Order: sequence, then structure tokens, then C-alpha cells
Amino acid sequence: MTWPGLYCPVEPATHPMAKQAQTRSVEWFTRFELIKDPQRRARLVQAKLGSLAAVSAPGCPVSWLQVLADMSTWWRRSTTSATTGPARLGWAC
Repeated sequence: MTWPGLYCPVEPATHPMAKQAQTRSVEWFTRFELIKDPQRRARLVQAKLGSLAAVSAPGCPVSWLQVLADMSTWWRRSTTSATTGPARLGWAC
């Protein structure tokens, strides 16, 4: 099966500070001991939520990007900690 081309009027873009936002989010979680298990921390790093934030808001100020990255990281951690379904299936950070 061949899929037709998809048109998007917005050019794909990523905020240039994506890696920095990711690093700072993980450092923040580590500093306040919100993630104590090294395996969970490694999974959080692999999730690359800073990159998700950078694609979601490519033109925003750096401070807003950091808030978005931190919120994404917090959401990922809190939702997987609050439920047993994703954790049981191995999706949790």
C-alpha cells in the first residue's frame, strides 16, 4: 500500500537549546531526589523530553522552553508513578 504525501503548511523546526533543556531537567530531578533509582533516571534521559519540548515550541524564549521541558518531565514521572499499568508493562521512567 502506498500512502499519499501529507502536506503541512508549517516547516518542521526544533529549538536550538533542546539538549540543554533536557540536561537541566534531569539535573533538577536528580538534585531534588525526585528520581533515586539509577535505572529510572536512565529511562528518563532516554525519553528525551527536552527534545519533545523543543519541537513543540521551537521559537519560544529559552526560559519557556525549560519550563515546558520540566513540566513534561514532571508529567512523565508523576503519571508513571501514579499508575501501575504503564509501569507493569515497562513503559515507566
